[in-house]
Amino acid sequence: MRNILCLLFIFSLGIFSAQALSFMIPDDGADDSQSLKELILNTEENGELIIEQPGVYDICSAIIFKNISNVVISAKKGVVLRKCDRFEGEYILAFYNSHFVTIEGFIFEGLTKDKVNYAWGEQGLLLAGSSDISVHHNQFFNFGDAAIRATSSHLSSFEGPINSFRIKISNNYFENITQVTTTHPWNNNFGGTHDIRVENNTFEGMKGSLKFASVKPVSKALVRYNTFRNTKGTAIELTYYSNVKIIANTFLDTKKFILNAYPNKP
Repeated sequence: MRNILCLLFIFSLGIFSAQALSFMIPDDGADDSQSLKELILNTEENGELIIEQPGVYDICSAIIFKNISNVVISAKKGVVLRKCDRFEGEYILAFYNSHFVTIEGFIFEGLTKDKVNYAWGEQGLLLAGSSDISVHHNQFFNFGDAAIRATSSHLSSFEGPINSFRIKISNNYFENITQVTTTHPWNNNFGGTHDIRVENNTFEGMKGSLKFASVKPVSKALVRYNTFRNTKGTAIELTYYSNVKIIANTFLDTKKFILNAYPNKP
């Protein structure tokens, strides 16, 4: 009898979990943060999570992951992850110490619709202390700070000053954002990202820069086939990065410099 009760309990838990995951419904005005987090956490290793139903999913608090590996997180056309007006935290999605993760097909919407002023701390994706990450075929709108921040992590178990490797940002569209950057707020003991590729993106009305900056020496970056249009600040900025290749990009109506490369010390 006890075994039967245990089986019934486990079965009821399975039903509850499935129901909880089904609560992520677009355009209903409800907070989808926890449901999206559970969906990602319940995706099997080497599996793919696909959000199929188009519409707006309201994200009211930062969704933070640690040690996620070997997963594809994708969306069909028209899936929007939009910050709630009273969003708690900084990033819609934050990945610490994660590896072989792909994020594709989403529309990310921030809160900074003002096209003139900055809003530091209002951000989109954080990739920290992570490696072999691909962010492609997404759209990013209205982030007052970094739409994407790919950098090292103070939480990493890896002892080296650089603990993010092989980040690829490709075929995305950015509009009214301040920056895509490798800088971090931790301290002077951590650098940026080794081997970062930014290819085939469009940056429209960017207030700041595509910014490769570090407080520890970092090498290897590729900026290729991107379009920078109506950039308010310097289009590309380098600090303490070496072996950087900038190839076949297009710059239209840039207000300041196309490239600003600082000496290799902080």
